[in-house]
Amino acid sequence: MTLKTSDAIGTTNLTGSTNWNNNAVPSAGNAYFTSSFTLRTTNATTSGGNVIFQGGSLSIDAGGRLLGKSGNNVSGNTTSNSITVTNLILNGGNLEQAGATSDNAILTVAGNLPVNVWAHSAARPMEAPPLKFSI
Repeated sequence: MTLKTSDAIGTTNLTGSTNWNNNAVPSAGNAYFTSSFTLRTTNATTSGGNVIFQGGSLSIDAGGRLLGKSGNNVSGNTTSNSITVTNLILNGGNLEQAGATSDNAILTVAGNLPVNVWAHSAARPMEAPPLKFSI
């Protein structure tokens, strides 16, 4: 299954159906691809949440990105959440954590992480403190 467009601010298709080409929520046994679009995580404002991607695999393709959101971009917050993707494949796309410049939020990414094509991960904005997600 392939993303048809990027997730809008405040939405996620890790658990939703709107932007997948089959118009269904991710399910076991299916492979999912971002193409050149952005897939956002949930933007939890309290700690302890874990979102589980139900698809068989998720490929972050060239030009695409998995945008980690946690803490609602509030300066100085310390929100800590996680997402679990059984097979998260970096296939030339980016794995990024977005937040405010003085944001101390943490997003843990759990699961297998094969890298097929050189990709990169970054904290956003670039002047933000060091990368704040763990794999």
